[in-house]
Amino acid sequence: MVSKNPKTTNNQLLASIRIGTAMSLLSLSWGCHSAGGTFRSSQPVTAMEVAETIVQPEMGKVSGHLKKRVTAPETGASPTTVADRVVVSGKREVAVSTAEGAIRGAEKSTDSNDQSATLSPVSSPGIAVSTAMTTTKPTDVGPSVGLENSLPSFEQTALANHPGLQELQERITALEGKWLQVGLRPNTHLGFSGQQLYSGGEAEQIGLFVGQQVVRQPKLDWNRQVVCHELEVARQQWEIQRQRVLTDVRQNYYQVLVAQERVAILERLAEIANQAVTAAESLQRAGEGTQIDILRATVEQQATQVELTNARTSLSARWQQLNAVLGAPQSTAVVLTGDLTASLTEIDSEVYWGQLQQQSPELLSVLAERERAQASWQRARVEAQPDVDIESVVQYDQSTGGTNANLQVSMPLPWRDWNQGGIQQTRSEWLAAEQSVHKVELGLQQRLAMVFQDYENARQQIQAYRAEEGMIANSQKSLQLIDAAYRAGEIGFLDLITAQRTNAQTNLLYLTSLESYWNAYWELEGMLLKGSLQ
Repeated sequence: MVSKNPKTTNNQLLASIRIGTAMSLLSLSWGCHSAGGTFRSSQPVTAMEVAETIVQPEMGKVSGHLKKRVTAPETGASPTTVADRVVVSGKREVAVSTAEGAIRGAEKSTDSNDQSATLSPVSSPGIAVSTAMTTTKPTDVGPSVGLENSLPSFEQTALANHPGLQELQERITALEGKWLQVGLRPNTHLGFSGQQLYSGGEAEQIGLFVGQQVVRQPKLDWNRQVVCHELEVARQQWEIQRQRVLTDVRQNYYQVLVAQERVAILERLAEIANQAVTAAESLQRAGEGTQIDILRATVEQQATQVELTNARTSLSARWQQLNAVLGAPQSTAVVLTGDLTASLTEIDSEVYWGQLQQQSPELLSVLAERERAQASWQRARVEAQPDVDIESVVQYDQSTGGTNANLQVSMPLPWRDWNQGGIQQTRSEWLAAEQSVHKVELGLQQRLAMVFQDYENARQQIQAYRAEEGMIANSQKSLQLIDAAYRAGEIGFLDLITAQRTNAQTNLLYLTSLESYWNAYWELEGMLLKGSLQ
């Protein structure tokens, strides 16, 4: 180390301070920018603000896919405020996830709540299913639900309690912190410098050491770009889970409605079977009947009782499944409200498929993952750009009684390791993500074909039941004629019982078609997403 006079040393020290200050100001002026553009701001910004406004680079966009950003809910906000819509026909647009739209639908169905929930007989003791099947609204509410026993209230309860949504929200928050961290510059090193310390004070040099690593800006830009796409993937995963929760709630809710109506039909049929046994016994005592008539009526009574027991067990199981989706497995079963026979919706499969390609969270998620993989590849390509290490020492030299300074700048030479392995790895991951997009598209197309088939079959069956001269109308007319013939003494009582059971079976098959229709309808409206607890 060369000793210098105090005047020269002070000038060098002043020059080094000026260089360090200029470099610091230059690094601050760079601000936050991505590979697509630079963003400078004198005000601090949050990770979410930058993530929402960051300019996305051209990533080889896929034709036919319209990217729609789904914003994660803020802390304390109700996730039901996020609204998506899917056009299911050329003239109709159906709300996919708005609780407000569901509430409006519930208000429409409330107008018919005064109608009888049970299946009123056309003529005593007959059974007939109304094509406006609506359950009555009970006065008591389940204590664990705490809201109206309607579909919108159950949706809100499920979205608020489902652990999967809360888990994904925390992951989004964690990624926000990661986005902030990966763009920060390294801290400055400050330390003590001492040389020739045991020279008896004759040649000791004591001072301060300052070191700074200067990371190339493209590395920080691509770091945050990668995390931005990770955030988008996480948001789409949250939206996928939300749609699954809504579909599960809606399907299970309507399955409970169907189970309620099935129990109501079989309870009425059980009453008729009991009356048939009583009537057969009375006819035998009057000398107009036989033991065979009593046995036939008894067998009918026993068979109906078995069906009723099975229907009640099924209702209990459906209610437990609904409670599991709500996140309230110990809640008390209550009577649900809803219209099973709402007007049928005709869905254009081609239009629906086009909308699904644009708005499906599953597809948007893999598209975001593809962009993340490409951003990782771009980040790997700039890894070889060497960072600069700057070190400066200002110290007092006791041998000369003056102050001197040293400045050292170093950087690695990427002539052996230029991250060639990382580039190959990330490029292959990007190509794999491209194939994953096509795989998800084909999977959606396959699932849509199956669900749409179930939907169309159920819709056509319901139309056959509801037609003016359809099975429901003909079954009721047949029962009326048989009842009139029985009252006129033209046929026996057991023939009337057989006609009533045939009518009840027709109504039960109609309920099965309604259940299939609503299962497929809610799955289509939920963009083929279900199974939130799997």
